[in-house]
Amino acid sequence: MKYLIIAACIVLVAGGAFYAATYNAAHREQKEQTQPMRDAENAFYDAAGAKVGETEKVRTVCENFARDPAMNAEPVKSFLSKCRQFGFL
Repeated sequence: MKYLIIAACIVLVAGGAFYAATYNAAHREQKEQTQPMRDAENAFYDAAGAKVGETEKVRTVCENFARDPAMNAEPVKSFLSKCRQFGFL
């Protein structure tokens, strides 16, 4: 009986360790995948001189670029595309 309890404890500890390792790996992978998107979005806030959450400032910058006569230039097109992607336009 004593060995059965010891075996059950070992199984429980091993199962918990496996679950924790799997959860940590999945969480880390998700964080690594979303980090480039967060960095890109933060670049918009930096370009607009805004703090995170001040989306009106970023919208204003995107809207100004949308009215720019050179909006057909490739860099401006790319910028406007990202503005739309992040929901600023």
